[in-house]
Amino acid sequence: MSVPALEAFGNAKTIRNNNSSRFGKFIRIHYGDDGCITSATTQHYLLERSRLVEISRRERNFHIFYMLTAASAAGHALAAPLQLGADASYHYLVRDGGDPKVEGRDDLDEFETVATALQSLGVRREIEQPQLYRIVAALMSLGNVTFVEDGDGCGVTAGAAAAALARAAELLGVDGPRLDGALRKRTIKAGAQDIETPLSPTAAGFARDSLTKVVYSSLFDWLVDAINEKAAGEFLNSTSKFIG
Repeated sequence: MSVPALEAFGNAKTIRNNNSSRFGKFIRIHYGDDGCITSATTQHYLLERSRLVEISRRERNFHIFYMLTAASAAGHALAAPLQLGADASYHYLVRDGGDPKVEGRDDLDEFETVATALQSLGVRREIEQPQLYRIVAALMSLGNVTFVEDGDGCGVTAGAAAAALARAAELLGVDGPRLDGALRKRTIKAGAQDIETPLSPTAAGFARDSLTKVVYSSLFDWLVDAINEKAAGEFLNSTSKFIG
């Protein structure tokens, strides 16, 4: 049951493959003394974080983004509260001519498959899953935050960009002004004093993209750990009697 979840968060459409794994993984199948399979664990590495903020023409970001917008539009109980717009509303989902459609793939049906798989793995629909989807939605909004020159530094572009920043902060559960300042300024600690340096619009854009990659990568780490905890049990840290 881990496959739908890992593919949703770790696979994407590329020019050559509609469901390409964008992370590396090593799977251990553990055996007991009687030769029977007891459990399995997955070790992941090299998640393609750059895809989050930059996709090529005819490609798309990780599947979960498009599953979530489809589920929200259809009024799915897990996604409707997020009130998401269409794929084209989000810069990260269609950047540089990215193609949000995959022939023969129903993102709404696959969202329900993922939700069911996560439930079976102990990631509950009522608690952890809504939190997962809020983070994904927050990153989509964060990608719509743009910056303009403002004196020696920059400011968030008025209008839709400012609303996107407020929405991202709300979904992440953080203070909006502090998130704003973290994106637009670099803080250097000099002794006991914090020195803030304003960033240019370009540098602030890099900070926004870096935050997106770190947050999503941490989310993916958490998801793999949650799957391993359910699938491995007492053999979670075992290194004996396994096939890789």
